[in-house]
Amino acid sequence: MQGLYPPSESANAQTLANGTTESDPLNGYQYVLVNGVPATAPDIIWLAGDQSCPAMTKASKAYYNSTKFLTMQQQLQPFYDKFRPLLNGILEPSDIGFQNAYNIFDYLNVGYVHNTTVRSNLSSDDLFQLRTLADSQSFDLNYNASSPNTSIGGRTMAANIVSHLNQTAAQTTPALKLTYFNGAYSPMLAFWGITNLTAASPNFMGLPDYASVMTFELRRPANTTGFDDLFVRFGFRNGSDPSAEVTYFPMFGSNTTDMPWGEWSSAMSKVSISSTGSWCNTCGANMTFCVGAASTSGASTNPTGSTVTNSTSGAADTSNSGSSSGLSNAAAGGIGAGVTIGVIALIEGLIALWYFGGRRGRRSSVEKVPSDSGSNGR
Repeated sequence: MQGLYPPSESANAQTLANGTTESDPLNGYQYVLVNGVPATAPDIIWLAGDQSCPAMTKASKAYYNSTKFLTMQQQLQPFYDKFRPLLNGILEPSDIGFQNAYNIFDYLNVGYVHNTTVRSNLSSDDLFQLRTLADSQSFDLNYNASSPNTSIGGRTMAANIVSHLNQTAAQTTPALKLTYFNGAYSPMLAFWGITNLTAASPNFMGLPDYASVMTFELRRPANTTGFDDLFVRFGFRNGSDPSAEVTYFPMFGSNTTDMPWGEWSSAMSKVSISSTGSWCNTCGANMTFCVGAASTSGASTNPTGSTVTNSTSGAADTSNSGSSSGLSNAAAGGIGAGVTIGVIALIEGLIALWYFGGRRGRRSSVEKVPSDSGSNGR
């Protein structure tokens, strides 16, 4: 985000009473001001709809009691037992197993980079196997076609994306050029499932890498106007490695990466939870803001206020108008290049893990199993 706010002496220059003009140090260095959302605020559901949700917790318990999970847990126990010396003092002995697939992989994956003891006692093949098993369990916990409650986090996030992208499409906020959201990996997995991105690439059935980014670009061919000429394109960059590039994928089983605005927004709305009341009812939640909201679930609540960064004319401010950022014409031109008229929603999984490329290029003794039951509730 700092790259969108380069030093600018004119952006924050102030004229003093004696007529002299002063600017911030470092040639007018601009600070990016970030607005946080309290964990108890209603707006939290648009980025973390899978949290504080009893229905999701119930679905999660159902997964851990499923035949599929219990069978895999029993078969995989000898594999996980190999790592007890490395996990001693980190996890209780009873917690070392497939039931903690993600946590075990997360700890050992970080240790493989930073801890010489872990690196010298953990083979790359075993680390890859741990990653694959974490993929399988995490996806099953966040998407199951026969159990919509597993994907509540992705469904509220979908509503948030549509709401903000619509501000540019409908020109209700003409200055809006970019919106940035920051969240965890679990809603990303759920979103991939409900939008059928898994059909575009089986790699979407696994965890994203650290600092992965989803982009939604509102596009229009040059010299055209009107809703009929608007298209939405989905892109994904896995991780922050310099070699990682944004790759575009078709959504909802489409044959092309560019979907007409009307078709895309309609498909997104069908998989969305678009009001606070609907979320409260679906989750059976007892959050304070659900009192009264659940009884009016038919009333739409614009999913704004998941504030991250707001700005106008290149200077950051801290208003509560939503997670939007205005860019200067020069900056917008650099992003748009005359074709892309808005990169509106970026969802970044800063605490997400997974190596997106090459996972299926290697096989191990345990194959990744497609989801047939599961939920999320961590």
